[in-house]
Amino acid sequence: MVKDLLCSPFFSFPRSLLRIVIDLLTLLPALSAPAGALHDADPDSPEVRDSAAFALYSFNFFNKDPYLYKITTFESVKEKDVGGGEYIMDVLLQKTQCRKKEDTDPQSCLLMTNPQDTKALLCHFVVLNAPWKQERVLIESQCHPRQQGQ
Repeated sequence: MVKDLLCSPFFSFPRSLLRIVIDLLTLLPALSAPAGALHDADPDSPEVRDSAAFALYSFNFFNKDPYLYKITTFESVKEKDVGGGEYIMDVLLQKTQCRKKEDTDPQSCLLMTNPQDTKALLCHFVVLNAPWKQERVLIESQCHPRQQGQ
């Protein structure tokens, strides 16, 4: 309908400008996604990796275990555009051989090999990024032992 109207003799647009207007009008539905819409995010993107590292740092800081945990698997990663970025992550954590006092990056640590220490934790983290303030906030953190078949 819009194309028919713009191509009518009542409009005297140059053809190239008309083509641009039609192309822009076809993009409107894609551009009108609601703010805060939830969509899949790439676990390898720098924003997701930084948010996951922040959530893991917070988990290790508050966890009473003397050993560090590290992320072994990203089960699910979603992003919500809310000004900055809100990252909703379901990850598997496993205990490493590194102690907290060693001030080491947990991702570089070897995993525990003792069967009683190899149980994974399934964690749900929600991290809000506010890049204009150079801040990250962990707004949700829930972990529980992963059940068999989960």
